[in-house]
Amino acid sequence: MSEHENVVLITYDSLRADHCGFMGYERETTPALDRMAEVGLVFENAVASGVPTIASMTSVMTGEHSLASPEIGFNTQQREEVTSRPTVAELLSEAGYATGALSPNPPASSYFGFDDGFDWFEDFLAEDEGVVERVWNRVFRNSIEGGGLSTYVRLAKNVATRDEILRPWADFYEEILAWRERVSEPYFLWVLLLEPHHPWMPPAEYQQWSSRTDKYRAFRQYYEMFTGGWEPDFDDATHERLVNLY
Repeated sequence: MSEHENVVLITYDSLRADHCGFMGYERETTPALDRMAEVGLVFENAVASGVPTIASMTSVMTGEHSLASPEIGFNTQQREEVTSRPTVAELLSEAGYATGALSPNPPASSYFGFDDGFDWFEDFLAEDEGVVERVWNRVFRNSIEGGGLSTYVRLAKNVATRDEILRPWADFYEEILAWRERVSEPYFLWVLLLEPHHPWMPPAEYQQWSSRTDKYRAFRQYYEMFTGGWEPDFDDATHERLVNLY
């Protein structure tokens, strides 16, 4: 046993605080977190330092606000913001901690310098920066700026098959445990979970009501909603039901 405590940081991407049981939500959505809240410390008024993943995680890892702006070289500047500041992983590594992280979300990847201070950092992107940049452009910039039919088909395929960044975190569980078993204590482990951010796909046995065409059409509407091409017209009851479902 080490004289220092192990540190495990689990980050939930896009989790709604008002949909957590320990925050008063009436449905049993977060039983594990509820049990932790009973014996732990809960910050009920915590506020993220920024809406985008990159801005929030920069603050989490460095303790400082992100100042990056798309108008002044977002990608390059954001990477410099992380790499030029001491991170919690670097400080713990210097203190003798083994450090490991698993982050399947590209905005919190090695491309932006989030691997600084980690002995093991799995983000499922290629190590070569040029390749990483091409992956970034393919997955995100084409989606945002409009990649035509091929973009719709590719994104719909990823949703249907849970490929690339849409893989469920349970796929990584054994890899996380294997890392923990092979390192000495104390250790710092960071895991970023994306499930709340993903479009919800029910298990296969519950998908018989819709065809592949329906899935593609629904995903295209979802995509266009964020790019200004479609605005849903739901009554209050429908909106409440959708909020409860997701």
